Amino acid sequence: MKSPFSTFLLGIVFSVLIAIPLHGLARPFLVLDETTSPDGKYAVGWGVPYTELEEGNLGDQLSTLNLDAVENYLVDLERDEILGVLDSAYFPGKNRGGIFCSWREDSGAVFVIELARFGFLNASVSYLVDPEDAWDPFSDTISVTKGMRRTVLREIEKRYPEEKESIADFYLSLYPKKWTGAQEILFEVTGEVPKNEEAFFFEGEMTLALAGPQTVSLPGEVSTPEGQGSGRSAITADSVGPIALGVTIGEARTAMPSAQFQRRSDGEGIALVSVIEEGEEVMSLFADELDPDSTIDDSAVIQLIEVWSDAFVTKEGVHVGMTVAEAEKRIGDVRAIYLSEIESREYADFARPTSGASFRLGHPSSLAGDYPDGEFMAKNAIPRAVIRAIEVRGADIMIDGVIGELRFNMTSAEVLAIAEDQGYGEAFRGKDEIWEAFGQAVQSWIFPEAGISLDMISDEIGGGEERSLDHGETTFFRQDGERDRLGRSQGSGRRSVCRIQDRGNGARRIFPR
Repeated sequence: MKSPFSTFLLGIVFSVLIAIPLHGLARPFLVLDETTSPDGKYAVGWGVPYTELEEGNLGDQLSTLNLDAVENYLVDLERDEILGVLDSAYFPGKNRGGIFCSWREDSGAVFVIELARFGFLNASVSYLVDPEDAWDPFSDTISVTKGMRRTVLREIEKRYPEEKESIADFYLSLYPKKWTGAQEILFEVTGEVPKNEEAFFFEGEMTLALAGPQTVSLPGEVSTPEGQGSGRSAITADSVGPIALGVTIGEARTAMPSAQFQRRSDGEGIALVSVIEEGEEVMSLFADELDPDSTIDDSAVIQLIEVWSDAFVTKEGVHVGMTVAEAEKRIGDVRAIYLSEIESREYADFARPTSGASFRLGHPSSLAGDYPDGEFMAKNAIPRAVIRAIEVRGADIMIDGVIGELRFNMTSAEVLAIAEDQGYGEAFRGKDEIWEAFGQAVQSWIFPEAGISLDMISDEIGGGEERSLDHGETTFFRQDGERDRLGRSQGSGRRSVCRIQDRGNGARRIFPR
């Protein structure tokens, strides 16, 4: 039997329940349809500052709201919280407008664009940078409105230069179709001059690289002009992200525990190791393994890294997928493009190349270089040529031709003076002999204590002081934890300079070792 007091409490609870609207409690935002992230945790919402909204009877609410003050939000559905304010201001039923929301498959980024009757009004991207932070897991909302408009118009003009006048008056509409990379989206693009049926009309697809999550960095950290590529993992002189030249495959596995390491080979049958993240090959490793059909040797030492993903960027801001034209703004004009005769691989020589790296080119529909008939060297890239891959071979030796303080073309006296000053130890000199490929005499000098071997070249045997440094490579001889004269520790591996043939007129031919 219930007491009068308990009956009184039940009556209060029942009255409160009756008072709650069936359509739900009031909240500061409502979720827009078809904007929820793949993992169901986040969405895009709309609301008016300092105003509570209710699910249902939308028409009645819209009639009482200040629609000029509408905002769009990135919201946390689990916590029922607003995480940030977006650039757009869309609400259901907005006249002649629309909003498109595209989430990356891993729910790690969202792109939002608001469209008007003609063209788009604004666009922004946000990245999930700290999923463990319940209160602030996302980056800043990064506006890309002006950057997208300029980039797309410039690309359309490149494709149709004869329509420049119409393109200048274009209203652009971009519909995100899918994410094709960590910071890239494939768009369906239309461009038109409203109410002018005779003007040029553009319709096509275009992949755009978006600004990264790290919009602010300290001096010296990886950042790039105009936000391009910021937040990506660094490509340095001898490393890509967490993997460095000279470490073993096993150590690379430890450095990238979420990645898969699989055996593969290239067109020449060279044994490589493919590093795969989220189904994408981000890089391939060469560790001097001989048999492409063998299992991966975890003790093999990495000697070359080839980058295939735009998730990595050089300090100058160059990354895979970037157009050659854009790369020239960062590392200088293309001096030459070389085409290999058998594999048809193309490599570009830039005026201010990234130390330790070489750049392989590609093109959507043809060769990247503008080659004269029958030639394998071009002076220019054709429009839409891109950086297809970036090879990291080690330190600044390959590009700058140096080992420590040793440089190409130093005389014997200069080399010996540096060796004495730096404590390289005794030099063991090999046989002085003519190399037929060059028609010059070459003598190998080895400094075991420093882990350096050099090729000294002269016009004839017994060149003596007239010898000059033509080629050099370093090989580590030290024990674990100890550093050699050049500051390299165990695992720094082998560094090799290219052989350079100086033709006397400033032209050099490079022969990779």
